[in-house]
Amino acid sequence: MSINKETFRTFIEQILKSTRPEFTLTSNAVTCLHTHIENYLVDIVSAAEKCRIHSGRPTMDAEDVRLALALK
Repeated sequence: MSINKETFRTFIEQILKSTRPEFTLTSNAVTCLHTHIENYLVDIVSAAEKCRIHSGRPTMDAEDVRLALALK
């Protein structure tokens, strides 16, 4: 999984402007957030895939993701 770095930076900046406009992030902070969030999403998708396989479904659905989140 790979989230485009510039798209991610723009997304984070939009969130900060709308919630905490007084905050700014260094490039290093954005890189750390990017890495952590990407790893977290990969872990969730991997766990959801295991749930899908266990249930015998051919495709992953929201139930698999909810169960993966509940187990984390």
